[in-house]
This record gives sequence, C-alpha cells and structure tokens, in this order.
Amino acid sequence: MAQLISEIWQGLRDAGLPEVMLYLEDNSASRCHWDETTLIGDVRVALLADQDRKIVRILPVESVTGIGIASPKGTDPSGYKSVVMIKLCQTFGGMLPGEPPPEEPAPIAAAPQPTMAAPPPPPPPAPEPEPAPPPKVDALTSRFGVSMKPATANGTRPGSSSFSSR
Repeated sequence: MAQLISEIWQGLRDAGLPEVMLYLEDNSASRCHWDETTLIGDVRVALLADQDRKIVRILPVESVTGIGIASPKGTDPSGYKSVVMIKLCQTFGGMLPGEPPPEEPAPIAAAPQPTMAAPPPPPPPAPEPEPAPPPKVDALTSRFGVSMKPATANGTRPGSSSFSSR
C-alpha cells in the first residue's frame, strides 16, 4: 500500500497537483505538499505540522491509509473531480468519462513525391552601354562655352595678318 500511495502522489505531482490530503491511521487528515517529503534511506516520509501538539510529525508514507486532493476554497468538491480527471488524463493519456474510445487511424498513403525539374537558365547579362564620345574641346573656348579671344573689328583674330598677297 505504501508504494502505491507514493506512486499515486508522484503521478498527481506530475499532473500539476503536488499538494494532497493524507489520511492517517488515527482517522485524521493533514495537508502536505510533495516538496515537504523526503527519502530517509528507502522510506519516503512526509513532514506534517501538528498544530495541537505544536510539533512537526515525520510520518512514513507507508502508514498513510489514503490520499486525496483538497478542492480550492469556494469550489464544490464534486465539481472539482472533473478538473482533477482532466489533468490526470492529459498527463497520462487516459480517457475522459463519456468520451468515445479513440478510433484506429487510417493508414496514411504515401504522398507522391514531386519531380524536380531543372531550374530555368539564368537570363543573359544585359549589354553594356557604349561610352559617350568625349566632348570636343576648342582651345579658345572656356569650359562654360564662351570664346576666350574675341574677334577684332575686321573679323580676324588677334595676331593674324590682314594683308594678303594679291
């Protein structure tokens, strides 16, 4: 019986219900959290606060006659049973009362494997634009396009001869 109570309590702890009520041989009950137990050798013991005697009782779990879960304050214990059942079934994979048994899953047919087509070839590189021809530079024109040496009154440039050999 002791091993059974310990296993039940471990399952409750794993399901998120670590605090239980331990029913003792003297027909009393005491609230105890899993963290308030320890192993002494091979024996799991519970540390229980005894308010009447003002002591901490060290009680082997094997001497416990039963185990229970206290419902939260203001909650009907018969309604809280479903909460406990759901937690246990979710943790240990049990069936909920009134739930139909699970159907055997139909075998899944292997999906056809898609064939791998060759990727399309990359597009050809764009042709490089031809460079613009360099602008023609006149030595007598500034970079702003203004003539640097104005023409003379007779239309000749300075330094040129107006005499011709006629």
